[in-house]
This record gives sequence, C-alpha cells and structure tokens, in this order.
Amino acid sequence: MEENLFKKILVATDDSENAVKAASYGVNIAKATGADVYALYVVSTEHAVTTRTVMGWSEAFEEYLANKGELQLPM
Repeated sequence: MEENLFKKILVATDDSENAVKAASYGVNIAKATGADVYALYVVSTEHAVTTRTVMGWSEAFEEYLANKGELQLPM
C-alpha cells in the first residue's frame, strides 16, 4: 500500500495572477491526494500602522480582508 506524498498543503495568495494560478494548482493536488489545505492570504502591511493608529482598525476592515482572502481560493 502506497502512502500519499502530500498530507498538508499550504496555499498562499496575495491576489496576484500567479498566486491565483498556484492556489488552483495546490487545491487540485489536495483533491487528488486527499491532503488537507491550509490557506494564507497575504496583504501588504506598508500602511497598517497608519490605519490602526490614525484611522482606527475596524471590524469591517478585518471582515473585508477575510472575505477578500476567501474569494481567492478556487474550492
């Protein structure tokens, strides 16, 4: 009996065209092997300090980021 090569797959995306293609590839490998998929959505933190301290970090903004990340996974 052959053991699956992949047990866990980390799919990272930043909304770029190449990241979306890579996410699709990772999900397809997981489907073929039965591996678990873990997703990581990456956002720029360049302006995060300003957003949190000057404008306030709102729950709506966190929800926006979560929704944006979910849209990137081709499940």
